[in-house]
Amino acid sequence: MQIILVTPAPVNSTNGNRISANRWAILLTQLGHDVTVAEKYSAETADLMIAIHAWRSQEAIFQFKRHNPLAKLIVVLSGTDIYQYINSHHDSTLKAMHEADVLLGLNHQVIHALPYELKQRLCVIPQSATIPRLRVKPNKHFLALVVGHLRDVKNPFQAAKATRSLPASSRIQVHHYGRAHSPSWGLQGHRETAVNRRYHWHGEVNKRQLATLYQQADVMIISSKLEGGANVICEAITAGLPILASKVAGNVGLLGENYEGYYALSDTAMLCKKLIKLERDRSFYSRLKAQCLKLQKNYNPHRESLDWSALLRHLTESSN
Repeated sequence: MQIILVTPAPVNSTNGNRISANRWAILLTQLGHDVTVAEKYSAETADLMIAIHAWRSQEAIFQFKRHNPLAKLIVVLSGTDIYQYINSHHDSTLKAMHEADVLLGLNHQVIHALPYELKQRLCVIPQSATIPRLRVKPNKHFLALVVGHLRDVKNPFQAAKATRSLPASSRIQVHHYGRAHSPSWGLQGHRETAVNRRYHWHGEVNKRQLATLYQQADVMIISSKLEGGANVICEAITAGLPILASKVAGNVGLLGENYEGYYALSDTAMLCKKLIKLERDRSFYSRLKAQCLKLQKNYNPHRESLDWSALLRHLTESSN
């Protein structure tokens, strides 16, 4: 198939949309398809468009259907689509979704956010990850990782705030990796690092460095206000790293309803208590780790490739 993959994130961006687009382009090329990744649609002819983000890519979606009325369209639903724009920009977001032959969700809670008439178009394919499971403990600290850019939707300083209430005897240190989305976010990161001896913002690192950090850490903290299907969850699970996560739909859709590592989004004190329990209670730590290891099969690259192959085969057959 000739596939155009449209993402609103620019070429050199480390935004999750661009990372996903590049990863899917490799996966689909390996499946034998001809894939072009672009920020905008430029009236090309193609068999299929995969548009990441219904609301942000709506112009490309409508133009593609006008120029290729018989071609297929997959719209990848971002977290902001299904948990924000479907409410704040209701008409335009739904209009873009209605153009799709398939709505692709990245977590298993997405179906609950869709209106009834669109549920049957949903296909859920969680993203996969490849992080070595080698465990390395280079120091005496209990290392908590935060991996995410500094922007409001990520609730980036909740982990830092939680550490302020830790007992003096705690060995917990939070190390945060991610780019500041504005100078003011960067200023906050530097200020928090300066005044909080347990918090360290390092800025952005590459994927190889990040893989090493996964191997060194004791826990991953994911404090997002909303998520469409955070790849950082898939990476932490693949690395065998326990997770403490805000109990929002996108996280529950990947970790499952019965996962023990949730805390209420607005409850920073609860996050602090969970951190203390993880550090001190080895049975709790072992349970969380076991739950994550049990989920690894869901985020295997071979499984993701098979799911994409089945989806594209279904679209091809439905065209005949």
